[in-house]
Amino acid sequence: MTFHPLRSLFWTSYLKMVSLIIFAFLSNIGHSQSLNWGANKKLTWTDFKAPTKNWDVAAVTYCGISMSSVKTNIWNGKSTYKAFAEFQCDSSFYFPEKVDDDVLAHEQLHFDIAELYARKLNLILFEESFITAEKASELYDQIYKEYYDYQVQYEEDTELGTNYINQEKWAIRIQKQLIEIGGLKN
Repeated sequence: MTFHPLRSLFWTSYLKMVSLIIFAFLSNIGHSQSLNWGANKKLTWTDFKAPTKNWDVAAVTYCGISMSSVKTNIWNGKSTYKAFAEFQCDSSFYFPEKVDDDVLAHEQLHFDIAELYARKLNLILFEESFITAEKASELYDQIYKEYYDYQVQYEEDTELGTNYINQEKWAIRIQKQLIEIGGLKN
């Protein structure tokens, strides 16, 4: 068999490309699917993709606040950051026989609360401008504690969504706060 440098080069490049495509496909398997909050995008039951657990609940929503660096100053290493509300599809689940539109509205409000606190964090991050990663983490921790406490208060006041009068009061309250802090967009 005769050695052909161009054929060998082509074959090596082809194998590398195929390996890269396979790696890219396999590396995405097992990564959690998430949704960012959107004013016009409400949760549906199809967004809840996790296998159910042996819990005495109708549904479980895993959502929270994420933060990422947007721009970094190469001279001092400080960055600007942006926070956003995120819903974890692969961790959230529901029991079809236990849910209805009221339960979905309750779960949506958890996600709306995450958006509210992401906006609060963004206001602080905007005021701080370029900051160190340590400072950004400190600000995140501060807001996250408030966010967590607010979620707990929501669950207690609505009795896990079963107190429909308080549920409606919370829905009005959160929508009003979202509008006050910056419209319905993040």
